[in-house]
Amino acid sequence: MSLAVVAGIIAFYRHVLHVNQTTVALSFLLAILAVSAVWGMAVSVFMSVLAMLSFNYFFLPPVGTFTVTDPQNWVALLAFLLTSITGSQLSSRIRKEADEAHQRRREVERLYRFSRQLLGEGNVIQLMNAIPDYIVESFEAGAAELFLPQKDKFYRSGFGAAHLEEEKMKVAFLHDEANLDTEQSEYFVPVRLGVRPIGSLGISGYIGCHRYRTGSRGGAAGANGSGEAGGAIEIRSARFDYA
Repeated sequence: MSLAVVAGIIAFYRHVLHVNQTTVALSFLLAILAVSAVWGMAVSVFMSVLAMLSFNYFFLPPVGTFTVTDPQNWVALLAFLLTSITGSQLSSRIRKEADEAHQRRREVERLYRFSRQLLGEGNVIQLMNAIPDYIVESFEAGAAELFLPQKDKFYRSGFGAAHLEEEKMKVAFLHDEANLDTEQSEYFVPVRLGVRPIGSLGISGYIGCHRYRTGSRGGAAGANGSGEAGGAIEIRSARFDYA
């Protein structure tokens, strides 16, 4: 794609519209920034080098050769290359930050939907049965399972939830630490009330993002965009906390 863009600019200014060297250089720079925003840094760096060589060959005297006779042209070429690469870096960074902002917005939307679902439950028993379903629905997991050792009971949801290893669920609770199986896409993490583990949660399948938060206080749930809530389940580095 970068080859086609550079070739198009060369053909346009060589055969259609004759302009000065500054206009050609700016056209190359704008095209490089656009490519960087769409295809990333690696492609834009390649295009920057290609554009610099093309600029030298087709537009700087002596035209039709890579020889640079005027020292000022060396300065112009180096300035062009540095500017294009720097601009590509900035464009790639802006794109990355925009993607991260979009991801954070999706996390907040999922958190809000999950919290609303928890608030709609009438009692604790219904809530325990509903939490795995809500996790699967809200966070795009394949299956979820909640273990409460006080009752020695497992609350399951989602396709394949029965195949989550109960022993790993118990180990996550007893050792108070996460157990991750990335090959099987299974996550077993402790669930805490304050600093005390009160159970564990197992999730299998795809999880759309790395951090979710939901809140619960006195049977009600709530959360905000900053993650400050009266009580929270937090997944950060695959770790759940009730606080």
